[in-house]
Amino acid sequence: MKVGVNMSGNQNLMNSIWFGEKSTLPLPEIKANILYADTERDVLLNLIELYKLGDFTQKPLLIQLMNRTKDEAVLNLCIRVFLAVATHGDLRDSKSAAEGYQVEFFENGEVKYESECIAGREMIFKKYNEQGDIIEQKIEPSESDLIYAKKFSRESII
Repeated sequence: MKVGVNMSGNQNLMNSIWFGEKSTLPLPEIKANILYADTERDVLLNLIELYKLGDFTQKPLLIQLMNRTKDEAVLNLCIRVFLAVATHGDLRDSKSAAEGYQVEFFENGEVKYESECIAGREMIFKKYNEQGDIIEQKIEPSESDLIYAKKFSRESII
């Protein structure tokens, strides 16, 4: 299914701020397309179709895809889509997510803190001052972090 996608570049899957027209496919067909998708890009594009029809039950799949993809174009679009469909509760809950990447911001918009967690354990973090300088960081997981991740995570991202 084509949804106005630019596949030639690897930075942006969709160059517009809009996600295209509402799908004419029925919900069950879109969900089947997600289930049987061959690539992360196909999963993401079908999730967008699902959201355009008002079904947001698969937001956890979007978050999982955003946290695990190695494809920069998929990650960029995942972030844009998440920010478009997230509720205040989603943004609050992301800080306590069991897995994934979390970011906190100062009121001026500068990054205050960023971390990556696996199975609820913080593996990597950077803390910044209001000028954007790193004031504290842990850039590599410890040996015990790696053992924990292997034991408790379904799929380690480290």
